[in-house]
Amino acid sequence: MADVAEGPTLLVKKFAGLALVILGLLGLTLGYEYDSGSLTWLGILALVIGAGLLALKIIRRNPS
Repeated sequence: MADVAEGPTLLVKKFAGLALVILGLLGLTLGYEYDSGSLTWLGILALVIGAGLLALKIIRRNPS
């Protein structure tokens, strides 16, 4: 179980992960729509980082 002191940190990581996933999807779709390779890759990068933060949060909360 997570300590009470870790609560705000996990909440910030959760919101940051969700925001990066949303921004990543937005960048990915806009990059694809406007045929911009760099925007597409930035969207993919943000999506991967956001998903990674969310996965780390889940792994940390469920140690077994």
